[in-house]
Amino acid sequence: MNRMEHLFNAQQLVQTELQETERILEQIHAEFEGPMKPLGDHMVTSQGKRLRPTILLLSARLDGREVAEHSALVAAVVELIHTATLIHDDSIDEAEMRRGKASVHIQWNHHVATMLGDVLYLRAFQMLMDNEETEIAHLLTRASHTMARGELLEYLYKDRLITEKAYLDLIWSKTAAFMGACCHAGYLLGTLDKKLQEPVRRYGEKVGMAFQIVDDILDYTSTRDILGKEVLADLREGKVTLPMIAALQTSQRNGDYLHDTINGLRRGDTDGEEVTRFVHENGGVEYASELANRLSEEAKSYLSDLPESEYRRSLAEVADYIVNRER
Repeated sequence: MNRMEHLFNAQQLVQTELQETERILEQIHAEFEGPMKPLGDHMVTSQGKRLRPTILLLSARLDGREVAEHSALVAAVVELIHTATLIHDDSIDEAEMRRGKASVHIQWNHHVATMLGDVLYLRAFQMLMDNEETEIAHLLTRASHTMARGELLEYLYKDRLITEKAYLDLIWSKTAAFMGACCHAGYLLGTLDKKLQEPVRRYGEKVGMAFQIVDDILDYTSTRDILGKEVLADLREGKVTLPMIAALQTSQRNGDYLHDTINGLRRGDTDGEEVTRFVHENGGVEYASELANRLSEEAKSYLSDLPESEYRRSLAEVADYIVNRER
């Protein structure tokens, strides 16, 4: 089975709900009228893989019963929150591309990016409150707060050599906590026994950790055409992630080497291939890949507590997809 088939097979099981999710998102994008219409069009043509809605909808089906009334709506909400986060992140990081297109702050400006992200955040929570999903609103509010704190911390870590523990704490805050909340929201929409709430959430957190580590590996191993953005973009932005942290540890290089590399990339007088070769030769990619695979296996181990079903098997397939993807 190829990489994308893992995700495709999982999404087929919740295809009806995903189609409804897309319909809701299209309605939200259509709210951008008049001078704002190009913003709505930009979001429509910059769609992601819908990973967070997928794991939410699969989690909601784990008991094998009919899906709850508001499942597609909540799936659309988590996608809106995720999109808002990406728009803000790109603006803060000065990232020029997202999914092969110019970032919002590039196509418009930083003011528009900030306000558009805010609009999407607030619209998402309005949808939950309008539909009286107060428990899920509280859950996603807490997760979004954790995510925002993680993004702030990442910015404060910019250009600094951090420890592996600090890095893992950071990616739990900025990525894993929200993915865990997506699965938890799915649990709340379903009718699973209360004792199964914890393993569902922990599955999401573990795949979230693995997802972010793989994202950080791809900054050193992929290409611009596949990623939809420049390689080494994270390092150029001052984000010191696990592959570099591990390579520096092995090579016993210090912060001076790191700072020289980052500044050289920004000036254009450091060879990117030399940087990726350094990370590979000192085991940074291998170390990070091993940890991502271990986290994926840990995620799947939490599924063993859940009722056997095609939805549980599909969540395991998602965990496999996450560590084998190319973008």
